[in-house]
Amino acid sequence: EGNYLDGLMDGEWKFYTDSTKHDMIAKGNFLEGNTSNPSKDGIPRHGRNGLWEHYYTKNLNTWNTQKNMKNPLRATQYWNNGKLNGKSTSYFKDGKIAIESNYKNGLREGQRKEWFQGGYMYTKLYRITDYKDGQPISDKIYDYTETNLSISSSYEGNVRTDTIYSSNHKKKLFIQKIQNRKYHGDFIAYHLNGAIWMKGQFN
Repeated sequence: EGNYLDGLMDGEWKFYTDSTKHDMIAKGNFLEGNTSNPSKDGIPRHGRNGLWEHYYTKNLNTWNTQKNMKNPLRATQYWNNGKLNGKSTSYFKDGKIAIESNYKNGLREGQRKEWFQGGYMYTKLYRITDYKDGQPISDKIYDYTETNLSISSSYEGNVRTDTIYSSNHKKKLFIQKIQNRKYHGDFIAYHLNGAIWMKGQFN
């Protein structure tokens, strides 16, 4: 439900799962929104402006229906003229932060952080990725048990270089290059004592 001004969506709009309006999907403001470019839940992106809030809804098709869950916050986003702009945050169902990222003119910019589920917000990081102009430039994935580095990646054009570590021994195991989801370029494998086990190239 919301208002139109001169045929365009204007001001605050609220979206629900059905006409009973028991479960809200999202709410936010439009500025001259024309109902185009819908997201997967059918909500138009064109004209979104300012803070938008998205909510979890009750799942009536599973045995573990969240009877006490009343529209818990799923995500907050900031928009400008129909494009994501500023901080975007996603939440687990218990309210703890799952993902934090930043956008500039609709593209990811700066650092994106992702946490393990289960109460480890700000203590058990899963992943940190740095973006520039919407493209990743570095990526680090951490082990769950010790929060040790598991995979470190860097990007150059369409080639990704992965360094894979043994979480038990904190040792480098492999360096590999990936292009178009296939091995391409140098490949090095190491013994746990740091000596090279084998090396070669993929094409």
